Parts: sequence; structure tokens; C-alpha cells
Amino acid sequence: MRNSTLAAVLVVATTPAFAQNWELGAGAGAGIYSSNQITAGGQTATAGIEKAIAVSAYVGQNLYRNWAGEVRYTWQPGRLRLETGSGRATFDAHSHAIHYDVLYQFRTQEDTLRPFFAVGGGAKYFQGTGDEVVFQPLSQFGYLTRTAEWQPMLSIGGGVKYRLSRRLILRAEMRDYVTPFPKKVIAPALGASSGGLLHDFLVFGTLSVLF
Repeated sequence: MRNSTLAAVLVVATTPAFAQNWELGAGAGAGIYSSNQITAGGQTATAGIEKAIAVSAYVGQNLYRNWAGEVRYTWQPGRLRLETGSGRATFDAHSHAIHYDVLYQFRTQEDTLRPFFAVGGGAKYFQGTGDEVVFQPLSQFGYLTRTAEWQPMLSIGGGVKYRLSRRLILRAEMRDYVTPFPKKVIAPALGASSGGLLHDFLVFGTLSVLF
């Protein structure tokens, strides 16, 4: 009786060690930003950020059968831009995003294919890194500046996990990073108006390990 009791205790005690509750991964992809309008003197220019690659890393924990939590960091270059039908101005820049997502994962961890939905929030840091000039084209609408700013961010998306082995997971996923328009790095000129939300639509391919 004592041996069977001891065996049962050992099984219960060691089960968490083999549960593979944590997931650590990294990958790359690309992002496409939405555009906003800046209006000045009855004329309109398009303002935004050019599409670019994105690099991301994350650590997640499987909290329950279908629920998980995940902290994620994404770095993304992308030039600032102002343009009209007859002119264009660009400025080097990049961004850093950090957020926490809650994942609902369909099926079980042992299934080969596991779709998931993710929603969360965090912050995004925009930074202009180009060389400022005395005269910038389209300055009647706004200025592309060597400044930086934080904006609150909503993260929403989903994807699918493909189990390569007991510990390796291949993921294909999409995200929409939603922030207020960054009015410091893309600053409207005096008397010009702009606003609204900026969407960053991202597609990632990532590889993660369970432990």
C-alpha cells in the first residue's frame, strides 16, 4: 500500500514538469500600414508609414486547456511619408511594439493543427531616424520629424499552430496593431488637421519551442 501511495504522489508531483506549459518563439514577417489624411487650405495630402519587414519574439504560458497568455515584442522599420498627386516626402523611421495578448486556442495541445484567436493591448514606440533638412517637400501639410513618441496600442488577430514534434511548433499568424495617429513624428503644419487611427496589418511566420 505504501509503495502504491508513493508512486501516486510522485506522478502528481512530476506531472507539471512534463506539461510543457511555456512557449518561447521568434520569427519574421511583413507589415502594411493604413493611411491618414492631412488637410490644409482646402487641399489634402496622404500621411503614413511605408510597408516594411517585421521581426518578433514572444513568450507564452498555457494557463488552461484552451487559454494562454503571451508577452510579445515586435521591431519594424518603415519610412514616414507624405504625398500628394504631384509631390512626395519620406523620412527614415522604425517602431517598437510590446503587448500582452490573451489567446483562445481551439483543440488540444496534442493536436497537430491548432487554430487560435488573440486579443490584447500594450504600447508602440514610433521614432523618426532620418536626417532633417531646411526645406521639406509638402511642408504646407506637415513635417516628418526626428522625434519619438509612445502610443497606446490594441492588438488583435489569430492564426494556426502546426506541431512539428513534441516540443517544436510552427506558427502562421496575423495581427492588427491599432494606435492613434503619431502626430509628433508626422506633425501637421500650423493650421492643418489630421487624426484618426493607424492600423498596422502584420503577417508572421514563427518557430517556437515548448518547455
